[in-house]
Amino acid sequence: MASSNGRLKAADLTALPTSWSNQGRDEFLREDAAASLSRAMARAVADTGVNFQIWDAYRSLAEQEAMLRRNYTRTTGTRKVHSSDRIYQGRRWVKKAGAPNTATPGLSNHGTGTAIDLHPGPIQAWMQSRGREYGWSWEEGRRNGEPWHFTYFPSADQHRDEGALDHAWVQRIVGAEVDDKIGTGTVAKVRAWQAEHGLEADGKVGPATKAAMLGADAAVEVPEALPRAVVLNDDYDLERHQTRNLRPGRVDVRRGLTGELDTIVIHCWGADGQRFENVVEWLVADGNGNESSSAHEVIAGSQVAVLADMEDGTWSTGDAQANLDTYSYELRPEADELTIRTAAARIKERRALAGKDLPLAPHDAFTATSCPGRYKELLDVLDRLARGEAVVLPDTTAIAPTEPMKPWESSPRVQTMSRDEVREIQQLLLSAGQDLGRWGVDGGYGAATYAAVRAFQQQAGLTVDGIAGPDTLAALRGHTELEVDGRYGEATHSEVQRRLGRPVDGRLGAGDLAALCDFLGLPAYSEISDQPRRAEEVGNAIVPGIWDHDPGHQGPRSVIVRALEAYLGATVDRGGWGDQLSTRFQVMLNEHPLLFTDADKGVAAARIAKAGI
Repeated sequence: MASSNGRLKAADLTALPTSWSNQGRDEFLREDAAASLSRAMARAVADTGVNFQIWDAYRSLAEQEAMLRRNYTRTTGTRKVHSSDRIYQGRRWVKKAGAPNTATPGLSNHGTGTAIDLHPGPIQAWMQSRGREYGWSWEEGRRNGEPWHFTYFPSADQHRDEGALDHAWVQRIVGAEVDDKIGTGTVAKVRAWQAEHGLEADGKVGPATKAAMLGADAAVEVPEALPRAVVLNDDYDLERHQTRNLRPGRVDVRRGLTGELDTIVIHCWGADGQRFENVVEWLVADGNGNESSSAHEVIAGSQVAVLADMEDGTWSTGDAQANLDTYSYELRPEADELTIRTAAARIKERRALAGKDLPLAPHDAFTATSCPGRYKELLDVLDRLARGEAVVLPDTTAIAPTEPMKPWESSPRVQTMSRDEVREIQQLLLSAGQDLGRWGVDGGYGAATYAAVRAFQQQAGLTVDGIAGPDTLAALRGHTELEVDGRYGEATHSEVQRRLGRPVDGRLGAGDLAALCDFLGLPAYSEISDQPRRAEEVGNAIVPGIWDHDPGHQGPRSVIVRALEAYLGATVDRGGWGDQLSTRFQVMLNEHPLLFTDADKGVAAARIAKAGI
């Protein structure tokens, strides 16, 4: 299973109607699983009186890996300790607190095209009790506490002979609104059609009803679908996050600017095919790393993520004053019907909350950009839907897509990285002799980092794509694996310099000492902390015990070393840096590749305070 898992070809998959997706995106399943689902969902809706949504189906290897990195932390272990641990690329991955279980890339049944994540609750309950006869098992979902997760087994499917059910064809036969998804409205039309034709009016298109629809000897002539008017969609799922890139109270203190909400700005998030959750994470974390990426809301299909309150500004337009005067929407670039209808509902709600008729403006009204892509021609449609009109949508597939984003901006792999992860990559690039230009270690995956990764990949004989994927990261980390020899020498100090974002030369300088003091929450000592040695005097002669006091010295022992002992869990009584502390330090550097992050500073502060230093 692992060889093809997540690597299925397009010919091996069947596209599900976009109307089935809660994000209005293209989902895929293996052909037999898709056919079964088409039958099962039509009957589930008839039995429950509730519409269904597919939240996820086939998942590529890259998507599964991005999910693992989002929900798990990589360690240096090679064996499982807990049942939720994963072993991937020869290392142990530990689930982050509060994160969901995630399958190992290459082993997920989502990667076989036979698994779905299904909502809402009544549909889940129907599948749990009735899905087995259609081949859908809940066993794995039950074990993992996931009521939404189901896997298809063709041998258990009792209805395979019926073939796939074309939902759009059924809708045309019974005169329902054609959206390629049998919902409660279509079921009512099916019941009426069944009653009219002397059939059991149960709303289910079983063999008898399907045969009647087809006719005795030939298919029923189905009229072509007519253009239909749509209205806004106020049945959406709302989640809340908090973007880092905020202008509280619509005030830009640094520039001395104050704003007042007067416009709604429409954006799209770049290239077709990107996933809602990756874009949300990117914008929450200010993915560009230069305070130029944010939004108030992200919308895809029926999913809405609110990243900032209406009372606050965000950096989203490319214009400092406009950032304080606008409310911004990042919309799915494919401009599918469900996204358009949901966006219109949110625009209506925001106008009502603001108490004024906020006009819509495209992103390119404020800066030179190809954004908002297809929505440039859909502003009037959004406005009219938001005002309560029923509108016939244009064919958005005929509208030219947004110009592609730069490779590092459109990469799902990059979009799932935290700034700490990017900093680590940048530090590793510096250690490998690559140039990051004037940007240095800034946590932003921009042009300089992209170019440095490409240069390293070419040098290392790897695939040259500029994206620091698993193979590239493994090769980079090979430069920093320290020998655990109990000697705080140049190699160990060079690694500390990288973690501190300092120039790497293996020499203990005053700047290194100040950065280390800052991490430990200590005053910026210029000497080796209460000892008569200045950092510059140590130079490259870093050996075990160099930070210990001279045998005849009666002064206080090193505050810095005692603080490090507390942080590393060593006995806090020596105040001298010997082989035991060096060994602990080297092991931690190897096992914890993101040492000296803000989270680490918090841990250090708590441990040092507890030790009374």
